[in-house]
Amino acid sequence: YATVIDIGCIEHVFDTRQCLENCLRMVRKDGHFLLHTPVRGYYGHGLHTFHPEALLSALELNGFEIVYVKYSTMDGVTIASPEEHPDVLLWAVARKTSEFDRFTCPQQGRWS
Repeated sequence: YATVIDIGCIEHVFDTRQCLENCLRMVRKDGHFLLHTPVRGYYGHGLHTFHPEALLSALELNGFEIVYVKYSTMDGVTIASPEEHPDVLLWAVARKTSEFDRFTCPQQGRWS
C-alpha cells in the first residue's frame, strides 16, 4: 500500500513485534507509515505504552526514514518531550526507503 495508518491499535495487540512487522511489510517502497500511540502514561488504556526510541528505532532499522515526529497530549497540545506531561501520544510518519528481509528488533540504547 502507499500508506498504512495505525491510529491507536498497536498498544492493544499483545504481540506488538509481529503487529509492527506486518504493518511495515504492507507499505510499498516510497510509501508511508503513520503511527499514533501512547508513549507515556495512559495506565489501563491498552496492553502497552512504548518508549518512543523503541518505535522510531524499529522503523529506521527496517528500511524507513522518519519524516515527522510530534508529541502531544490527548487534547492535541504539542509538547517538546514525553517527560513534560503524564500522558503523552506519539505521532510519527516514516517513508519506506528499502525493503527488508528479516525484521530487526531495536535494542535499548544503553544496552546496544
